[in-house]
Amino acid sequence: MSAAIEIQKDNYGLKMLLTIGVLFSIMAFMFNKIQQKEPITPSFAIPVVTDKKIHILKSYATAVTYQKNGLDKSQYTVKLEQFDKYIKSLGYKTKFIQEDKVGTLSKDAILFIPDAIALSSEAKKMIKSFVSNGGNLFFNNSSGFSNERGTYIGDSFVKDITQLEISKNQNFANFKESIFLTQRLLSPLINKNTGILLEASVYDSIPIFMTTKTQKPDLLMTTYDQTNPPLAVDGRDDFLLSESGAAWHGYLGEGKWFYMNIPSYLFYDATTHLNDYKQLMSAIINYLSSDEIIQKLPYIDSENIVFVSEDTEYKFENFKKYSDLAKKYQMPVTAFIVSSLAVHEDHQDMMQEIAQNPYMEFGSHSHLHKKIIDTNASYVKQETADTKILLDKYSSKPIIGFRPPREELDDLMKSHLENGGFRYILNATHKEKYIYPKFDKKYQRLLIIPRHGTDDYSYLINLDWDQSQIVKQIKKETEFVTALDGVYTLSIHTHLFAYSSNINIVEEYFKYVKDNPKYTPLDGRSITQRVIQNGNIDIHSSKAGNVITLSVRNRNKVAVENFSCKLFKNPNMRIKSIKCDETPGSKNTKDRETTNIKLKQLKPNSTTTVYIEVEKIL
Repeated sequence: MSAAIEIQKDNYGLKMLLTIGVLFSIMAFMFNKIQQKEPITPSFAIPVVTDKKIHILKSYATAVTYQKNGLDKSQYTVKLEQFDKYIKSLGYKTKFIQEDKVGTLSKDAILFIPDAIALSSEAKKMIKSFVSNGGNLFFNNSSGFSNERGTYIGDSFVKDITQLEISKNQNFANFKESIFLTQRLLSPLINKNTGILLEASVYDSIPIFMTTKTQKPDLLMTTYDQTNPPLAVDGRDDFLLSESGAAWHGYLGEGKWFYMNIPSYLFYDATTHLNDYKQLMSAIINYLSSDEIIQKLPYIDSENIVFVSEDTEYKFENFKKYSDLAKKYQMPVTAFIVSSLAVHEDHQDMMQEIAQNPYMEFGSHSHLHKKIIDTNASYVKQETADTKILLDKYSSKPIIGFRPPREELDDLMKSHLENGGFRYILNATHKEKYIYPKFDKKYQRLLIIPRHGTDDYSYLINLDWDQSQIVKQIKKETEFVTALDGVYTLSIHTHLFAYSSNINIVEEYFKYVKDNPKYTPLDGRSITQRVIQNGNIDIHSSKAGNVITLSVRNRNKVAVENFSCKLFKNPNMRIKSIKCDETPGSKNTKDRETTNIKLKQLKPNSTTTVYIEVEKIL
């Protein structure tokens, strides 16, 4: 049994800080394998992923800088001790090391430099040499922004290691309130809780670095709704996506680094999401301990997903405008229909016509579009499960998607929906913020697709923006959410965006998506199918010598086409060959840090083994 293979390459200051207070330390990042078949639930047993000692740098230059700025150097010592205690609490062994001893570390050691705001010139040279020769480095915030005399010299050390550029718009940013952090899904940080919104109370200025097309951040600073960059304390409202990075990974010579612009106290002083921060730290350490990491693409074969839907309700006649646009631009879309309007005698011809549109998926938006929760059981059934019976008569495929009116959802509704054959719900996330589709913890056959894009009611009623402003913001949100590998959702209404000339907003957005091939528009059914299938596929990799063995187990009862995963590796290593169950695969000698591996077909209930031979580029 063999599977054909394709591979695709993915080319991928400081006085002001000290006057505000003290800087701290650390690292962060994530643990990235979305468990799509099961609801994501925090595991409080944090796995130890390496038995290597984690060396923590004690910077004499930082202590000097504290004193020079009128601060007690013991504050720095306390921070280091807190950080050391935190890492030990995760089950790792630690050891402090002085600046002048970095050169004694073995080439594959792990070195953490938490909040070392000052470093000597000699220490910087040794650290760079350590990484270049195969060492693994974590550093953060304003590392090395001052020298051994406590003189501010800027970001040259961070730039020398990472090639990151400080933002010319704003070198540092202060945040009046908490910011939020979200981890990208497709990152070498394998984190079960990827996508969970992490509150981050940052009391100090943080440096702002620019992200380039070849340096995608692993962690982004976001607003609470995870669709936009945070607003800085100075009120700047044009913070860019490229300025929103909070953490990056990369390689230098034979070694690797992980850099975060936030202070370390964010980890050990966390009052919320404590376990999520622990998972994040373990994911960082796992990355620094691993030669290669392989991640599944979350939606089988697609990235940068866009999900456009309409709440088809008041002004029902505008449904046809939406359908016609979808057909014109060949955009897979979904309509969540109020079933009492669908069955109205005046709408039969239109319903039958739209049902023939191959780009239109039907879903339910209740029967009467009235309050459902806190009513009686028979009424709940009428508004949920029974609507499927009515709408299935028009759809060529049984409908599986539901959009609750008022975005109100309770267990009774979910029970009727699950038992009635619904398989996904598009809804805003309230109590728990997350950016990726996941299965309900209790009703595990129901996939919750989180609605993130700003609602058209907000644009037209609350904000009263003109069309050009709205289109610009929709594009901005699309860029931001897909940069996190999330599903961008644009939700419109028949009486708002589909009404009168407002439909031009939708058309402009459809043009934008079609003109940008990086985006993949999918309807709710396709997203759900991909997430279900992906959750039933397990991957495991190991390495012996120069050969990486990837085992792919398909537990689905159906064949899965074009299953893809992403290989993260040192760009100094290239793929020499790929074989699948002894069948030669394609070769790629020009790949850099990441390579997509695509298996054209996984047979039902099967295991496929892929052998990836790598070699060092001389």
